[in-house]
Amino acid sequence: PMMWGKGETFLIIVGVDRSEDAGSAFRWAVDNAHPDDTVVVLHVWQIAAVAGLAQKGYVEVQKEKKEQTTDYLANKAEVLETLRSSEDPTEVRNLASRFLFVDDSELKRAITEAEERLDINISPTNWNTNTSDKRELIPDQD
Repeated sequence: PMMWGKGETFLIIVGVDRSEDAGSAFRWAVDNAHPDDTVVVLHVWQIAAVAGLAQKGYVEVQKEKKEQTTDYLANKAEVLETLRSSEDPTEVRNLASRFLFVDDSELKRAITEAEERLDINISPTNWNTNTSDKRELIPDQD
């Protein structure tokens, strides 16, 4: 355990993701915190790496978000119909990945329903970012 000075309290912030290392860091923080200390867990999700945009900055990501939203709204009925009716997991994954940044509850609901219907996971944490133009998906390792 760490040695605190008498009467000192600390704010311990632990960034976590789905890794074993994050779990170990969290356990360490809890094991080493004193009763008056505060442990804050911060869930970390690196959207740029997940989306294959690791080399792009904030402005480029915002531009992509706007482009995806415009594309989605122009084709909303077709996109939703495909998500709701397609029995092809690859088609559903590819379509869902085209609209990563779109904030639309109807789209999110259609993706969730497709995941359940086809027993697949379209979670961005499963996106393989080692591709150039297309965003391929890899299966869950869990």
